[in-house]
Order: sequence, then C-alpha cells, then structure tokens
Amino acid sequence: MEYQSIQEASLKWNISTRRIRTLCNEGRIEGALKIGAQWVIPKNATKPKDARIKSGIYLKERKDQNMSVSIELLKDLALRLKFRMSEEEYVTLQEEFDVMLKQMNLLGDIENIDDVEPMTFPFDTLTLGMREDEVKDQISKEDVLRNAKDVQNDMIKVQKVVG
Repeated sequence: MEYQSIQEASLKWNISTRRIRTLCNEGRIEGALKIGAQWVIPKNATKPKDARIKSGIYLKERKDQNMSVSIELLKDLALRLKFRMSEEEYVTLQEEFDVMLKQMNLLGDIENIDDVEPMTFPFDTLTLGMREDEVKDQISKEDVLRNAKDVQNDMIKVQKVVG
C-alpha cells in the first residue's frame, strides 16, 4: 500500500496539517499509521466529514444555486458570538452574504473547476530543499573574545536570563 505524508494530504484535501493530525489522533482517517512521531496516510484515503459542524449548515457543501443566509441565522450567530447589531446592520450583512454567495455560484459554474488543484501556497514546498551552508569570512576565536565585553574561561560571559 502506498502512503502519503500529512503535508501531501493537506494539499490534496485543502485542510491544515494540524487538523489532519487531530483527525489521525481521533482515528478518523482509515488506515493512518503512526511511525515514530510522524503519521502516514494511505494515498487512497478519503477526507473524513467534518464532525465539528453541529447546526447542519455548512455553506461549502450546499449545492443549491439559490442559497441565501437568513436574518434569523445571522441573529442566531450574532447571539452565539455575543455581537450586538441593529436591524439595519443585519439587512446590510445579509446583502453582503448574498453578493458573496452569488460570486461563489459563478465560480462553481466554471467547467472542470473540480479538476483544478487548489493553490495553498504560491510555490511547491515539497520539492524545495534547504541550501547548503557555506563558510565564508570566518573570524578566529581570539578575535571574537578580544571584542567581547566580559570573558571567562575562553567564553563570552552574558547576563543571567532565567530567574
């Protein structure tokens, strides 16, 4: 069986590596194995449903084209988040949500949009390597100690930083 790293699954599923670690610890990704301190996930594993959604309303998964956010929902969310808003602000917020949802529907109408891999970072971080350190102008130990304010036993003495 082929495995992938948490980073690869994060790019594939468009969720954070921290969330994937949590899902692995909860046993919600079938076939995930912990090797040492690292998790490996089967390449054919599917992204688990988000069990954190309690209200049943998850705007990302709604497919109907006429979706809108009701003022009652906004009032409920404002109450939960301890916001105080006037009636005019609720109407304005609802209009802003309607514009945003219409734009999201337009994006959903693009052909083969599901085949496009989401861009989570401007360049591929998996293939980047760290540069090799090159020692250039090296200062001798004697020069360093000569420029130090306080020297003790061929070491620079600094102030105590831990109480």
